Amino acid sequence: RLYQIPVPVIRNDGKHYAPGTHKAFLRTVAFLAGGFTLLDEAKGVWRDPKDGKLYTEAMRPLQVACELEALDGIKAAFVRAFPDQKCLMVADLGAVTFTDLEE
Repeated sequence: RLYQIPVPVIRNDGKHYAPGTHKAFLRTVAFLAGGFTLLDEAKGVWRDPKDGKLYTEAMRPLQVACELEALDGIKAAFVRAFPDQKCLMVADLGAVTFTDLEE
């Protein structure tokens, strides 16, 4: 299946993540899934249903085709890399097929 996960660019308090945070997270994603596509930066907006606060943040959509077991590992790596995030959204974009073009 193909999944998309918005990866935060900066922390919720407006500060930058520690140097290497994103690189280490993406290295883990590549190891678990065999590869990924990181799209250009976009602006995400969402409202916290608990307190009604509106959050606007820079994010980079990460697309990854993998099995559910690898996705579980990617989710765990996301929580470790970005512990300040209030939630993790994973969009299931659907089935994917691969065609070997060297045949």
